[in-house]
Amino acid sequence: MSEPGVILLVTWDGGGNVPPMLVASRLQSDLAVATADLLDALIARAAGRPDLGDRLARSALTAFIAVGAPCDASDALEVLGGCLLDLGNANDALRLLASASSTRTAHGWSVWSRAFRRSRRKTPRPPGGCSRNERPS
Repeated sequence: MSEPGVILLVTWDGGGNVPPMLVASRLQSDLAVATADLLDALIARAAGRPDLGDRLARSALTAFIAVGAPCDASDALEVLGGCLLDLGNANDALRLLASASSTRTAHGWSVWSRAFRRSRRKTPRPPGGCSRNERPS
């Protein structure tokens, strides 16, 4: 027996693998179902089935737009663009990847710049306390 508010996950296949859609349907949340679709699309693409990933990513994108989750929608655009690229449709893939990138930039969600700033903050200063660009005179 679990405490109230704690989700107890049981193994689906005996090996500890629980399908994301099973958890999402238990939560009864459109956002959770869309996230599960996106995860399934990533798994399908990694397994060499971009045709399945394409369908799931389109479903996730539609749901993210419907519930008003633009950050997640840009993630879905990236996955969909990757699936289209794997399927040989480079023009549409480029269009979707550029759209995801411009959406992130317009909203200030640049993933790489944020990670870069964090990594720069944790860089220790060299002896003498000056930054790498400044040298003592």
